[in-house]
Amino acid sequence: MRCPADHEKYYSQPEAQDALRRLVAQARRTGLGGKSWKRLNVFPCGHHWHVGRSNQRPAKHRKAAPAPKPPSAGELRRKLARIERAWDRANLHRAKVIGQLIEADRIAIETENELRELQLQTLNLFFSEMR
Repeated sequence: MRCPADHEKYYSQPEAQDALRRLVAQARRTGLGGKSWKRLNVFPCGHHWHVGRSNQRPAKHRKAAPAPKPPSAGELRRKLARIERAWDRANLHRAKVIGQLIEADRIAIETENELRELQLQTLNLFFSEMR
């Protein structure tokens, strides 16, 4: 394969990489060359290297995802209504659970009072016979 006439030869890859770095730095500094310096790369040619440009995108290149569009007023209103419904459901559930706990405590206290009353009646029954 014949080398392109307009490409300079470099006899090692590090030398070509260094030349590429200098070319990119100069293009950024001076602004010459437009965007073409972004596609410059180092490629082998026989027993030497060249700095050149590839018109193809790299294999790992992915098209950027489109920016999400801002939600409309209606979407925001509906989302707020969903959040409020979920909040209300959660608060109603909490209120129900708290009510059940209070009822369980009340039943436990009533049961303790009944037990005490039965104990007192039993004691009175046995002690009244002893007197």
